[in-house]
Amino acid sequence: MFGTQLANEQTLNKGEDEMKKFFWLSLLAASILGAANAASAAIIYEQMGIVSGQDEFSKSDTNGKHFIAQDFTIQDSWILNKLTFNAHTYGPEPVTDVYVNIYANDPTTLIGIGPQLSSQHITGSFTGKEVGTHWSYTLRDYTVSLADVTLMSGTYWVALHVDPYQGNGLSWTIAKDGTYPDSRVRRGYDSPTWMTDWYWTGWYYEHAFKLEGAPVPIPGAIWLLGSGVAALVGFRRTRQA
Repeated sequence: MFGTQLANEQTLNKGEDEMKKFFWLSLLAASILGAANAASAAIIYEQMGIVSGQDEFSKSDTNGKHFIAQDFTIQDSWILNKLTFNAHTYGPEPVTDVYVNIYANDPTTLIGIGPQLSSQHITGSFTGKEVGTHWSYTLRDYTVSLADVTLMSGTYWVALHVDPYQGNGLSWTIAKDGTYPDSRVRRGYDSPTWMTDWYWTGWYYEHAFKLEGAPVPIPGAIWLLGSGVAALVGFRRTRQA
């Protein structure tokens, strides 16, 4: 009788040791997956070179800010947190106000721009990194950090506007050849005294920009940790019974 009880006790202890190992391995695996996921900040979308795709659209809002919207398509789910755009400068620096709007895509409309998902006004002192010249223009890359925007796989639009007013001196570069000065991302062309919330107008360019961020956290890591905890708790309850 005593031998049977001792054997059962040893079996239970061995089982508990195995469950503890499973728990700690689950915790370790979840930690590794989570760390790898968090550390894998990457380029979500890049359109800095030669591309072909849907044309841009632009409009001025009720405050006279002229936004230019460019489409982009991503795979998987990402947390967007950084924007880099290439622009021509022939005027004062630094840029002090950058406005970035993110829109959903709506294929049922003529232009495809759907509801606004995020609107951010980033203030600071932004001096672009010089990457080349064209005529009397200086080509610069401007990078701004964004508050996190979670995007699922699909097509979206990023709309850009910058201040201060710089006349014709700051233009968002065309990505087709990376040189030709294009639409001005600055205060609206028209006086805001008569400009209402204007409709989007089509152009014929593809602009140079890059979006960066990190993958949405992997649910599998959370599930793995939870299953380890549940198994350990269940085993202990069984033993106590």
